Amino acid sequence: MGVLGHEGVHNLISKNRKINDGIANIFCAWPISFNVESFRALHIEHHKHLGTENDSELQYLTNFDVPTNKLKVLRIFLLNFCGLGFLKVLKFLYIFRPKTLKSSIGPILTTFIFLAVGFYTNQLWIPLIWYLSLATSFWAVFNVRPWFEHIGVENEDNSLTQRFKPSLLEQFIFFPHNFWLHYEHHKWPNVPFYDLPLKRVADNTIPVLTTMEALNKLCNPPTQQLINSGNNSEPIEVQLTSVKAN
Repeated sequence: MGVLGHEGVHNLISKNRKINDGIANIFCAWPISFNVESFRALHIEHHKHLGTENDSELQYLTNFDVPTNKLKVLRIFLLNFCGLGFLKVLKFLYIFRPKTLKSSIGPILTTFIFLAVGFYTNQLWIPLIWYLSLATSFWAVFNVRPWFEHIGVENEDNSLTQRFKPSLLEQFIFFPHNFWLHYEHHKWPNVPFYDLPLKRVADNTIPVLTTMEALNKLCNPPTQQLINSGNNSEPIEVQLTSVKAN
C-alpha cells in the first residue's frame, strides 16, 4: 500500500490532482496513518537533493553507515521486526504528519472507523494486528529498503541509486510493484511502476547486479564515492564514512 501510495505522490494515478490524491489517500495512505500531500512535500526534496545532507530520507533512516556488514543489517532488521524501532516509527510519523487540521481528518477518521468496526463486530484483533504490524514488520522492511537503495551507492554514471534484480521472494517481501526498479524510477520519476520494466530493457547505462552483489558492494565499497550536490553542479568527492543516515 505504501508503494502504491508512492505512485500517488508522483501524480501517476490520475492526471487530475484531486482524483489522484483522493484515491491514493483513501486506499493507500490513510490506512497506514499518513497522507499523500505531506509525504509529497518531503519526497520531492529526496529526488531533488538525493545523496546530500538535504536529502529528506536521511531524517528517518536507522543509523546505517558505509561500509557496513551483513550481520549488522540483519540485526537492525530483526530488532525493528520485533518492535524495538518503535521510537523511530513515531519519529517517521511526526516528520510526515499532516500539517493542517483539514489534512489530519482523513488519517484520524480512517483509524477511528477501523477500530469502531472491529469493536462492533467483535473482531478488534484485526485492526490491532494491523497497527502493530506498522511498528514491526512494515517498519523493518521500510527502514532497510531506502538505505539499500541509496546510502553509499556509487555508479559509473555518477548516479546514486542501486541498479539490481532481486529474486521473486525478495521482490514479494521488500520490493513489491516493481519498486526494485528504483534506479529507473529516479531516472524517469514520471513513469508509472508498470512501465518501468520497459525502461530497464531499453537502458544499458550501467550493469544490473543481484541483490547479494549490491549488498557486498555496501560491505566492501571503494575508498571514496561521488555524491551529487543535487543541483546539477559538479560532483563532490567525500569519504564514505561521511554518508550516514542520522
